[in-house]
Amino acid sequence: MKISHKLSVIPLALVMVFIATSVIAEKKKTDYIPVSWNQLIPSEYDFEALENEVIGRYDLETLEDDSPEAQTLIAELQALQDKAPVTHEYDGIQVKIPGFVVPLDFEDEKIFSFLLVPYFGACIHTPPPPPNQIVYVELEQSIELDNTYEPIYVNGLMRVERQESELGAAGYILYGHSIAPYL
Repeated sequence: MKISHKLSVIPLALVMVFIATSVIAEKKKTDYIPVSWNQLIPSEYDFEALENEVIGRYDLETLEDDSPEAQTLIAELQALQDKAPVTHEYDGIQVKIPGFVVPLDFEDEKIFSFLLVPYFGACIHTPPPPPNQIVYVELEQSIELDNTYEPIYVNGLMRVERQESELGAAGYILYGHSIAPYL
């Protein structure tokens, strides 16, 4: 009698372990790590120092706005920005990141994909932010936003992958699971 009682406890214990594992896995699936825009820039990268190095090669006091030399300076600064490195720290991680929506793929009121940027007006004005400050968001389901002037949170799976668009190059792709108002 003691042996049969022990045998009936084993399947019950296995079911309990399976349920607990499933609950933990489901909880992990929906736990998003909050990420700030500064965290998407590698800590060792100093854009300002690199920018000052480029600018230091020019005499800004005598530089004419439309001169070939000024155009070369602008091109060098844009190239420097375009090459801004990304961090791989959040690659494959479920993240929650705030930002502003720049719609890319939309129909009527429904938005299917967009660029997420750290400040309003980015990518509308030139030049766009560097790729480490633009996230391309591909949504599981389309969304409708009443106001793209308001910031939102996007929850989803982050991937380090460059995505080009007519509005700017994103250094990250976020497979968006959900959005929420920025509070």
